[in-house]
Amino acid sequence: MELSIVIINYEMGKYIIKCIDSIYKETKRIDFEIIIIDNSCDRTDYDLLKEKFPKIIIRFNGRNLGFSKACNQGIVLSSGSAILILNPDTLV
Repeated sequence: MELSIVIINYEMGKYIIKCIDSIYKETKRIDFEIIIIDNSCDRTDYDLLKEKFPKIIIRFNGRNLGFSKACNQGIVLSSGSAILILNPDTLV
């Protein structure tokens, strides 16, 4: 795996969908994985993401553990030789 893309989500469902769509659309010549750490308080975004993007890795915390802790969780789950931390409202 060349690149692990870690996205920290906190109740940003409509933005994170666009973010992930843009990653798949624009990232063609590199082997990558997407890891979502969901700090949302309910499972709405988690369920939506799991249904729309079954290949991504998602960890649902059930509460907001903060950005730094969530980044560390994503890094632990990653298998890429490089790691990219993205905000959920980013378009590639």
